[in-house]
Amino acid sequence: MNTRSLPGRPVFTPCILSWLLVIGIYSLTGCVFHDVRTQQSKMETFCRIGGSVTTEHDQARPILVGLVRHAGGALEEPQNWHLVDHFVLESSGRWMFRAGPATYGLVAFEDINADSVYQPGEPFLAINQRQLVTCDDGNTHFDLALVIPAEGRSRLDGSIDFMKFQARTVRAQLQQS
Repeated sequence: MNTRSLPGRPVFTPCILSWLLVIGIYSLTGCVFHDVRTQQSKMETFCRIGGSVTTEHDQARPILVGLVRHAGGALEEPQNWHLVDHFVLESSGRWMFRAGPATYGLVAFEDINADSVYQPGEPFLAINQRQLVTCDDGNTHFDLALVIPAEGRSRLDGSIDFMKFQARTVRAQLQQS
């Protein structure tokens, strides 16, 4: 093997090239693991909110559960709450959200005509002040049981289109919540 080099060019033996490759791989792996640790520490600050939802009767219709975040002001005022995520079920069942630090409430409705839009007259479960959830430091709230009353109605005038929300990645959902 010729170990002479051209003027101004270093000699790289296969051994040196192998070591450079190993060092490069380890440095890239370290960056990836650092990103994973950073993401994991952020995820640990998010809480999980979950439970079940049903109606007062036994008809199998779609149900939408909405996660609403308190934006400040009086808790009783509907304009102080913003829909930040939703969960669609074919009928009664379990639902779950991941959310960042804030105060949240839950709304739900029975979608009689299966169009994913609440229209006045459809059974609606409004925010229950006694079931507000405060998310901080990764806590969990998995025992929330929602029952949509047959005669329940929204305090808002008009329709509420839950499907205005774009499908999001988990990362985008966590940023939104």
